[in-house]
Amino acid sequence: VQGIWGRFMDGTDINACCRSSDGRFIATGNDAHLIELFKFPCIGSGLDVTGKIKLRPHSKTYVGHSSHVTNVCWSVDDGNLFTTGGNDCTILQWEVIHDEVPEAELGKSPSRASS
Repeated sequence: VQGIWGRFMDGTDINACCRSSDGRFIATGNDAHLIELFKFPCIGSGLDVTGKIKLRPHSKTYVGHSSHVTNVCWSVDDGNLFTTGGNDCTILQWEVIHDEVPEAELGKSPSRASS
């Protein structure tokens, strides 16, 4: 999961992470009020001389909490993601809708992806 941390994060910014039971995704919750969804495994492009990730993997970012995200958890069937907020004292339920992009097109730039 080394790729979940951004280049300028100090290691305490991410409060929770959880891998989906099918092993395809990892969700994180952080101090910036954000939920991020990565493909798993989430590996960066290597480390620089200071030990920081050179390039972070692509993620999808979602906003819902008005405070830091304290936890993330997948439903048993991976159809929903549950997140809890800190000072906003909320629990949010997110429906997971998978993009309909063929596996062969993942990772290509939008201009190259066929429709």
